[in-house]
Amino acid sequence: MSQGIWVLPSHGEPKCQDHLVRRITVKITPHPKRGGRRWEGATQDLVVATNLLDVPAEVIALIYQHRWQIELFFRFLKHVLGCRHLFSQDPQGVQIQTYCEMIDCLLISLITGKKPTLRTYEMLCFYFSGLADEEDLINHINRLQSHESR
Repeated sequence: MSQGIWVLPSHGEPKCQDHLVRRITVKITPHPKRGGRRWEGATQDLVVATNLLDVPAEVIALIYQHRWQIELFFRFLKHVLGCRHLFSQDPQGVQIQTYCEMIDCLLISLITGKKPTLRTYEMLCFYFSGLADEEDLINHINRLQSHESR
């Protein structure tokens, strides 16, 4: 693993300051199911640029390694729970919104006994906004349970 720090210029913009960027090079073993033939023990260099100057390079490498799980989580938030935009740009506001969405997910799981789907989330939104009645909601949950038993 190697690393270095560079200064990225602000390109003459008066309000922008120069940025410190850390370049980390990590040896990785390619995933066996990702295209092409791989021979045993093959490694590649992966270059990661970050502005996290005080985080150890090993931690940065682990974060990158688990990036797909993070991407899947945010895809789930956007597509299943309807969280398509942030209500706040403040870090605490984003944290509160994320916790609320996760609580939504857990409540949907408790109510339905299944992993939340976009359709279930929509049905609950319709119910709470008065566009669907309790009978519609119960029918939807029963259909989920009948699909599960098949």
